[in-house]
Amino acid sequence: MFFSIILVAAATFFLLYFMGGNAAGHMTGPLIGARVLTFKKAVLFSAIAVFIGALLQGHLIRAVIGKGIVSNLQADSLGVVVVLLSAAAWVCLATIFGWPVSISQSVIGSVIGYGLITNTIINWSRVATIFGSVILNPLFAAVLTIALYAGLHRFFPSDDDEKKRIWAIPLLLSTIYASYTLGANTFNSVVGVAANVMNSGWLLVGGTIALALGILIFGKRVIKTAGFEVTHINPMTAFVIQLAGALVLHVFIYLGIPSTATLAVIGATFGVGVFRKFKDNVQKNTVAQLWQSVPEKRKGTMLKILLAWFITPIFVAGLAAALYVLLKLLI
Repeated sequence: MFFSIILVAAATFFLLYFMGGNAAGHMTGPLIGARVLTFKKAVLFSAIAVFIGALLQGHLIRAVIGKGIVSNLQADSLGVVVVLLSAAAWVCLATIFGWPVSISQSVIGSVIGYGLITNTIINWSRVATIFGSVILNPLFAAVLTIALYAGLHRFFPSDDDEKKRIWAIPLLLSTIYASYTLGANTFNSVVGVAANVMNSGWLLVGGTIALALGILIFGKRVIKTAGFEVTHINPMTAFVIQLAGALVLHVFIYLGIPSTATLAVIGATFGVGVFRKFKDNVQKNTVAQLWQSVPEKRKGTMLKILLAWFITPIFVAGLAAALYVLLKLLI
């Protein structure tokens, strides 16, 4: 049992470390992209908010991932290790290449792979609900962002970088709120699995430290994508992105649906880009014409994001199944 705890602790730390570099990078990306706070200060505020979110509302998500998808994971410590290691390996690879991927998708895909290879009953209705949120999450975030951005743009038609002082406090608060929802939702997708073997209190403390280290060491690659490459980020834009993404994620928290900050923030960022294209290209009002007006670099970034979203659950499910079989043969 002690050896299982060590393995689960290591796998959890590893996954949350790379989660910090990937998902939490999206929480701080717009704030840093707008040049309101330095990188290290943004990381500090984000880590504190993640911990508070996980502490206060994490229970709404924790049980869904840990016990609500497959029935026997809580009794199989090897399965817990396999699920966490498989998800961590994929998130590590994605972070190295700067691909914004879904942590929740990675964990859920691993759980499904474990369930399939062990011939365990899988709650497919819950899986369908969770993966349905993969579509609805960025869509809702984009629509809400367009509405918020359009409303604010009427009062602040000039949203250039000179407005930095006006938006500094609202942007800081929106980043804290977004990080809070990350802690309550996505963070607990990992803790929910590990809590089958370890005490959740230690997981919250150690996981927050791992996440902060991940942002500091690996987060800059993803922050570059989320904060700079999808669309131009200025203070008002960053505020809208953070607020819309956090509101969408918070709705999923109350519904008890594990979702991802990555999808919410990328969807919100894309929504800003769509609004700007409609505003600046009134005559180019078809999807094809708007797509043609998008710079090639940003097209490549968006396609890279979509590809990463698509292959994530497939890849980690196969990896978890293969790893479980291998470890069963070796142990």
